[in-house]
Amino acid sequence: MSRAPVMKRAGGSAIVAAVRRPLLLLLLCFFGSPARAQPSDAARAQATTAYDAGVAAFKAQNYAEALERFERAYKLDPSPVLLYNLARTHQEMRHWTQAIEHFELYLARVPDGDDRADVEARVRTMRNLLAEIEAAKADPPPPVEPPPAEAPPPAETPPPETPTAEARTAPGPSLRPYAYTAVGLTAAAAGVAIYFGVEASGAEDDHASARTGPDKADTAQRAEDAALAANLAWGGAGLFAAAAVTLFLLEPEAPAVALQPLPGGAAVGWHASF
Repeated sequence: MSRAPVMKRAGGSAIVAAVRRPLLLLLLCFFGSPARAQPSDAARAQATTAYDAGVAAFKAQNYAEALERFERAYKLDPSPVLLYNLARTHQEMRHWTQAIEHFELYLARVPDGDDRADVEARVRTMRNLLAEIEAAKADPPPPVEPPPAEAPPPAETPPPETPTAEARTAPGPSLRPYAYTAVGLTAAAAGVAIYFGVEASGAEDDHASARTGPDKADTAQRAEDAALAANLAWGGAGLFAAAAVTLFLLEPEAPAVALQPLPGGAAVGWHASF
């Protein structure tokens, strides 16, 4: 098959290579391997057709079809050129092992080819890639730890309840029992004051009617003591009365002030409970 490899550059060197390789193939066929059967003309024609289809598929980057065509052509006519084309197709498909094998077969068939340095460079590059792949398999990356689970959000604190109108207006403890007690004490103190006032008045009358002597001095002392007791009782009655009024005023339910709207103004009312 007088065809140049797929990836050769166009120009004089490519034409020379296209001519030299078929000649080398013929020399190998006749002198290098006398036991190999030569393909028939029909097989060569079929191989050429398959080769042309493979080149077209390779240029269209349809490498799977190109590989199939080149393999068919190589079975019909095992030319070294087809070994090169098979190696290049495997290389484009990243079949590194197959590409290396076909390149090495090509170098064995064409040991003095002018593209030997390029082919050997391709083989070295692919061997390095294979070594890196094997190293990556032998030393896999450390497993990625999953991120820590997020803590659940804190429970929302319910807002403080707003006191209702009833709670705001609920009265405190009643002061009326204390107020009533103060009223009772006021009455009792007033009664005592009245009693001693009467005693003081009677003692003064006795003092006025008594003659000189111990009786007169005694009535005077009784009148003075009764008047003092009456004054103290009246003072206590006043204090108890003031306390009673204060307790009634501090009662939670009273006093109360109410504002009532009226046409053209408003009225203010006040009431207290006793």
